[in-house]
Amino acid sequence: MNESRVKMSNKLIEATYKIDVREKKLMLGMLNQVIKSGDKEEYCINLHDVAEITGLSEKSLYRDLKEVMRGLDDLKFKVEDDEKEELRGIFPFQDYDYKQGSLTFALSRKFKTYVLQHKEAYTKYFLRNVRPMRSVYSIRLYELLKQYEPGGAKARRFEIDKLKEMLQCEYKQFTHFRTRVIEQAVKEINEHSDITTSYFLEKRGRTNHAITFTIDTKETKCSLSMDHEEQELPGMPEPPAFMATLEKEVVSRGVKWPVFKGIIKKYSIEWEYVWFFWCEILKEQCKNWSPKYQGKNIASTFDLDSEIQSETQELFVNQSMSYNFRDMSHVPKH
Repeated sequence: MNESRVKMSNKLIEATYKIDVREKKLMLGMLNQVIKSGDKEEYCINLHDVAEITGLSEKSLYRDLKEVMRGLDDLKFKVEDDEKEELRGIFPFQDYDYKQGSLTFALSRKFKTYVLQHKEAYTKYFLRNVRPMRSVYSIRLYELLKQYEPGGAKARRFEIDKLKEMLQCEYKQFTHFRTRVIEQAVKEINEHSDITTSYFLEKRGRTNHAITFTIDTKETKCSLSMDHEEQELPGMPEPPAFMATLEKEVVSRGVKWPVFKGIIKKYSIEWEYVWFFWCEILKEQCKNWSPKYQGKNIASTFDLDSEIQSETQELFVNQSMSYNFRDMSHVPKH
């Protein structure tokens, strides 16, 4: 039997919305059914199956379904698109009906596009990785870190106020936010999921301003089977000005752009991280490459198990604060 999993646009992963752990797990069970069934007008799930794949108590799910569905009925995702300067509010469910242990539901048209039509980058994971988690913040932080894992990034940085907003966190005091949200989430992610993480804080004066989480993949049967099961790759974001400059950099040093770009997409590496990696490692190494073996050399350099990659990722964690990827003014001009 195939593993239960979810897959959704990174716009949803980064969206701002308020949800509790029961609502989140039920929604994941519903999205798993959507992924398995494809594009349909209506979907139907058995609550016994939902309880089994999400870790929800079957007894409490039957007892509290009305309350949980009321929360999902009021749920709204605030989706931002910085490039287009757009802000969109999306209600996920159009309608639902519960009868004799089965829940029939329909997705809203807009929400369905973020779940099924992956024209942009997306995130996927097995539900077994969040099944034992008791905090909704643990699940949400796991998703946000999992979003960056396929690209080989070893860290993800958030401004603390922005992270609180995304999570719709109720804790205003940082000590409460740290102990009840961050530390519990890190503990549950490390214990139960297919990645491990730790964090360090960045201060501005005496105030904790930003937080960076490390991302390391566990070599588990679960994570390996995901790679084996599905070979499709997410579309990668390509800021036009950034890509044009990077292409000039690459071509000017004798590397064929289609070969370079193909390897980056094959390994699903985040483009922002690629710029850093090019500047720190590839730019110097490519001087000695034979044109005949460029693809092989780039691939081996991006091998996630290679010594060079590990060292560079440590540099990325320590130095990424100095690379403002929204403001590309640091990119050399030609």
